[in-house]
Amino acid sequence: MCYPYIVESRPIVGRIIIAARDIEPGEVIFKEKEMVVGPCKTKCHICVCCGRKVEESVRCKCQWFLCQQDCPEFFRHSEDECNILSQTNLDESGFDVYRGIMPLRVLYLPKHHLDYFLQFMDHGSEREDKFEDITNLIRNRWKQEKYCEELISRVEGILDVNTVEHRVPVGESIRGFLPITSLASHSCISNSIKDKTDEGYVTTRSKMAIKKGEEITFHYSGGLKGRFIRRKALRSGWFFWCGCSRCESPNELGAETSSLLCSSEDCNGIVRPVKPLNMDSVYRCDRCGMEETSDCIQAKEDILTAQLENCYSNDSVKIEELLVKSETKFHPNHFLILIMKWLLITSWGRSKGLENSSLSDEVLQKKIKYCREYLAALNILDPGISHNRGLTLWELHSAHTFLINRKFQTDRLSPVDFVAGLKESEKMVSEAIYCLQFNQEGTSEYQVEEMAKKALNNITQTIQFFSSMIPK
Repeated sequence: MCYPYIVESRPIVGRIIIAARDIEPGEVIFKEKEMVVGPCKTKCHICVCCGRKVEESVRCKCQWFLCQQDCPEFFRHSEDECNILSQTNLDESGFDVYRGIMPLRVLYLPKHHLDYFLQFMDHGSEREDKFEDITNLIRNRWKQEKYCEELISRVEGILDVNTVEHRVPVGESIRGFLPITSLASHSCISNSIKDKTDEGYVTTRSKMAIKKGEEITFHYSGGLKGRFIRRKALRSGWFFWCGCSRCESPNELGAETSSLLCSSEDCNGIVRPVKPLNMDSVYRCDRCGMEETSDCIQAKEDILTAQLENCYSNDSVKIEELLVKSETKFHPNHFLILIMKWLLITSWGRSKGLENSSLSDEVLQKKIKYCREYLAALNILDPGISHNRGLTLWELHSAHTFLINRKFQTDRLSPVDFVAGLKESEKMVSEAIYCLQFNQEGTSEYQVEEMAKKALNNITQTIQFFSSMIPK
């Protein structure tokens, strides 16, 4: 069998995945079974087998919680594990004890699997955190003294940088170790996506066309974050400074998600880092040459972040006030400005009292404008098959289609223009379906995709009906 990828070794970064041939958008690159699965950090009690939230009424014989007695993933909770966990009174312990389950499962792997697992990097020499809490939990509270501190720390270190998080339909996220997936490098504009549509398996697909010889990449940290947050998160979480094409670009390839506006009077220039790969780089205006230190820029972002955190996510009035106030200081595509626009996009038309029928034409036009601006950034930073693009296109369709319907019903739009507007809606919804086609059943993205399919059918039928009535 000829696989569409090969594994190569490169200096510094180690093993990477390369396209062995041209790969089409949406094509399966590889599909693999999770070697180990376990909880992430959690703030509530979860099923010890599948990670779903529990009602705290069903328990295993070890007295840890189950989602139901016949949980379909009960096989993950072995007899050995059950006996070990029975030594912990879950009612008197914090939620941190869940964090020890996955390294425990690794330690109990068959020897040849454990030996293979230990070949992966843990960045132990670069860590300040030696996972003493997990080591103490496993060795002392769970009485597994046969495993030395160094081994437990190494196992958790490997898990820390090599696991993939998955959302649980009814619960928080869980993490899984996948040997092939773990070899994929990071890029701030990645070319592949992961989906878990088959239980126990994770499928990696191309989100755009990938040429033979190109590296297969994932995104380790959120795509629309600014350079300070994004690059520091990669450094602290995965122990490297990213040098991808986006990180080395002063304007982030035109997305401008870390750019500000010049504070000099009557300038209106754009302020960007002079040397983007240097975290201490000065920022310089592209018109007047005014410079600001990185500390000054970060302080401005910190202030706006604090102001935004003081707003409730559905308080559209306060968020819009903060947006208007901030637009004179930050680029329209700055990541904090985009966050505010997204909060408004998902509040207008969705929140109680802010349904489309309650919104003025002006507010609907603003939602349409913000959707298009958000999409413009996504088209650069998260192109191709992307649930972010799919959800934004769905919101754009919602406002656009409602507005043209309102105008048509109030005789402010001719039948010809109405049909033309519906054809725009048809394109939006079709693209949304394309972007949301690979999502696990039960997720919010899956539900939006199902609604989009119904909407597309209704729009197409409406176009056909009115087109037949318009004189040629």
